[in-house]
Amino acid sequence: MTINLKVCYKTSDQVVTRKIEEELIIVPLNKGIGDLDAEMFSLNTTGTAIWDKLDGTKDLDTIVTEIAQEFSVSYARIKKDVIKIVEQLLKAGFLIK
Repeated sequence: MTINLKVCYKTSDQVVTRKIEEELIIVPLNKGIGDLDAEMFSLNTTGTAIWDKLDGTKDLDTIVTEIAQEFSVSYARIKKDVIKIVEQLLKAGFLIK
């Protein structure tokens, strides 16, 4: 899957999230009820920061730039992390364009 950094993604309304300590847990919904048999995701602090910015108003390039600045990490390193997370979230159906 090729991820285009000029695309704006947003989180699906077919998931619920809960923050537990330093992790964000993402649970898919099935007819309004959390489907615990489906694949759940757990995101660390960086992953949560990425998730929070996936609101459909910013392209991925902007998100990479913002995260790199917030965490004082190189653009290239964060770019790899963002692409990996977005690929996984798209595959799971947790993001939409």
